[in-house]
Amino acid sequence: MESKSGTSVLQDQFDFKLLLFIAQKNVLYYALFFTISLVSAFLYVRYEKEIYDASSIIQIVSSNSANRILRVENVMETEDGLAGDVELIRSKEFLNRVLSKLNLEVGYYVKGTFKSYETYKANPYRVEFYGNSNTIYGTPIFIRFLNPKQFVLEYKSAGNLVRKKFRTDTWGNFGDFMAKISVLSFSDVNVQRSKVKEKGFYFIGYDPDNLADGYSSNLDVVVLNSFARTIQISLQGNNPHKCADVVNAIAENFKDYDIEKKAESTTKTLSFISRQLASVYEDLKEYEGQIQGLKQTLKTPSISALENQNLDQMVRQENTLRQIQLDRMVLEQLKEEIKNRENLDTDNLLWMISGTRFERGLTPIIKSVEDYQTTQSKLTVDLTDVNQTYRSIHKNLEDKRKIFSNQVNYLMFTLSKEEREANEKLDKVMRTFEGMPEQELEFSKLSRLYKVNEEFYNLLLSKKAEYSISMAGFVSLNEILQRAKPTASPIFPNRNVIIGVAVAIGFIASFVLIFFQYLMFNNITSTAEIKRYTDLSILGLVPRYKKAVPISQLLIDQNPKSSIAEAFRSIRSNLQFIASETEPRVISISSTVSGEGKTFIAINLAGIIAFADKKVIILDMDMRKPKIHLGFNSPNLRGVSTILIGKNTIDECITPSALANLDFIAAGPIPPNPAELTMSHKMEGLIDYLKARYDIIILDNPPIGIVSDGITNMLRADYPIFVFRSNYSKRYFFEKINNMVREFNIKNMSVILNDVDQLNPGYGYGYGYGYGYGYGYGYGYYEDLPQKREEGLFKRWFGKDA
Repeated sequence: MESKSGTSVLQDQFDFKLLLFIAQKNVLYYALFFTISLVSAFLYVRYEKEIYDASSIIQIVSSNSANRILRVENVMETEDGLAGDVELIRSKEFLNRVLSKLNLEVGYYVKGTFKSYETYKANPYRVEFYGNSNTIYGTPIFIRFLNPKQFVLEYKSAGNLVRKKFRTDTWGNFGDFMAKISVLSFSDVNVQRSKVKEKGFYFIGYDPDNLADGYSSNLDVVVLNSFARTIQISLQGNNPHKCADVVNAIAENFKDYDIEKKAESTTKTLSFISRQLASVYEDLKEYEGQIQGLKQTLKTPSISALENQNLDQMVRQENTLRQIQLDRMVLEQLKEEIKNRENLDTDNLLWMISGTRFERGLTPIIKSVEDYQTTQSKLTVDLTDVNQTYRSIHKNLEDKRKIFSNQVNYLMFTLSKEEREANEKLDKVMRTFEGMPEQELEFSKLSRLYKVNEEFYNLLLSKKAEYSISMAGFVSLNEILQRAKPTASPIFPNRNVIIGVAVAIGFIASFVLIFFQYLMFNNITSTAEIKRYTDLSILGLVPRYKKAVPISQLLIDQNPKSSIAEAFRSIRSNLQFIASETEPRVISISSTVSGEGKTFIAINLAGIIAFADKKVIILDMDMRKPKIHLGFNSPNLRGVSTILIGKNTIDECITPSALANLDFIAAGPIPPNPAELTMSHKMEGLIDYLKARYDIIILDNPPIGIVSDGITNMLRADYPIFVFRSNYSKRYFFEKINNMVREFNIKNMSVILNDVDQLNPGYGYGYGYGYGYGYGYGYGYYEDLPQKREEGLFKRWFGKDA
């Protein structure tokens, strides 16, 4: 707020009592807020589909006992990280394998009033389903059993309702699909049907090729502890038993699938070795037969030491060419993997180069590719392909793939060079045999080929033994440390959390209401505010009257010991303290707007002064909307207006009241010019005349915040009194009265705060006396203007009288 020269509607400092009052008077709103939020929470929990969670923990451990015992070459184990296993479990290929074993191609449901339930393993019938078109997959197909042998199917196809009747245990072609439906228990069908709608049963067929799509998005596989090599597998879904079965199936199948996946490359290599062994074995048999035939022809073939040495060189070069052939096969397989796979199977690549001379050079590159692929896979969960971090990792991965591809091409080029050099050396050695006799030369050639193939055959046998022993010795020690179990409580909606949120919303809504009302509160509530924003003296407080005020509005004579009577005695005493003179005095009472209780104050103040043996007269100066005559149950045929126009004398208009020493003059008929009459000299004469007969003259003026009539009488008064009504009068009224006092130089202005709630002595929070006369100025004092209440907004928000 501003200083005493002006006030704002907002609070200028924290007022705890006001805040407490606002909190107390809005209890019904709080109850409404909490009721709405709690009922909404209950309905949400009751009718929202439950989501359950099932989780299992497995430990990834693999061992090859053959390698340790026989010390053969390790062709299967790699330094594989857990990230590869996580991605394997997440892969749709693996999920399709697992789900196909659980027979989840058909889902069974029951349609309730508000939501549907999946009757996994609790359905009283079984469906074998084959879709004739992809459009039927995912479509609810309702089934109604007529008897144990007949049923009716209903579903929508291309927007049209299809209904067909068929027999159980028989394959039927329904156009979009073929199905065979068997009743497991018709009594269970009747039991379940009694609890649901007529069309309560339905099933949904799922595409077997895309079955994993519906589960992969709800599957979460994380590394629980990298040192313990443990992985947690979690699945969320609407049926707890189904989630538990799928998670357990994933954990159980991973052991076998892990072995098969890691043995895939070894199996391919063994197949190649077996084919090569068969081919070399046939060559050996052929060479052996030809050598035997030449031995019989030559009888005792002899080869010189030099020729024997050259023959050994030829064998070595042939072996070199054979090894180059094996290395070329490995490199070609690597090139094929790079060409056909977007994500490289790094495990397979490491197994392919295991034991080759390329292992040391290519392993770091493959490991680097694996690291970038794992990082990219993790980022894919949270980031899109336009994210800068994702794009950076993707670019680095592509660079590593290029480096790997270039390295393989370079090794191929090196092999080609080695092959040319070996062929050149072989040709050079073979030319040393050109001078030999033809049969001896043929014998030497056959001997050389036999020896080369024999050594190659033995090499292949050794490799095959190593791979076979390694495969036989590899066992998966993966253990299921925690099996998934169906949970009774869903993870969503969480009843406790949602109720907690509902309560929090109730608190927040209540706090917002209190805060907003406190911030916008604009009513005058206490004398402290009057002192803070005006220089006016406080003449007294009038407590709130709990009962209906009678039409006369005179209360001090009904119960002289009441708090109302005591309040007016206090005001009378304060008036005596202000003025010690004994000469007649004029008291002028006004307010800012109608409804603040100025007439009530005037009548009861006059009565309490009359009790003190003072002669008192009240003049109703509100000639636009007179009320004094109503308070004294008197007609308004003559009064101030007729006196001022000279129609009646003063004595003719003075009317005695029921109280001794108290008289009044009514306002009289409403004149066309009340303001001019009030400011006339006749008004001065009227007051002077009354001073000669009465001790106290009380003028009940119109509200000076609406019309200016009362200002003249306030200037005439010895005791100008301004009435505020607690929790009704607005704070911006202070600015009006401050301006009026300064502008018209009104002396001795004092204030009475009316309607103060005794239960809150620091504030006037009552909402009115309930005056029975039903009159009021509002803010449209003049009858030719539309009636508007400036406080209407506050009334809607803060109560009936705000």
